[in-house]
Amino acid sequence: MIQNRHQLDQLIEPVGDYAAGWGVYQYNRVKGTVLTHDGSNTMWYTRVWMAPNIDRAYMMVMNAAFKDSSKSATICDQVISELIKIDQEQ
Repeated sequence: MIQNRHQLDQLIEPVGDYAAGWGVYQYNRVKGTVLTHDGSNTMWYTRVWMAPNIDRAYMMVMNAAFKDSSKSATICDQVISELIKIDQEQ
């Protein structure tokens, strides 16, 4: 469990595009860094985006998964992008 900002900073300190199991990307809509992580058991697929610069996390869960996991990831990314857009309109 992350209990303070220092622990979070250590967890998300990237080495290239990877940080302790999380993908590290830049995304203008969330003002910088996005950390992503995926999981599946081949019957479902989950993708999480953490956006520390705006104090938000987004999760998309599909009750199905494609054999080519990049298709599942793309769908999840599209939905999460829409969630971010809706969140920022408020």
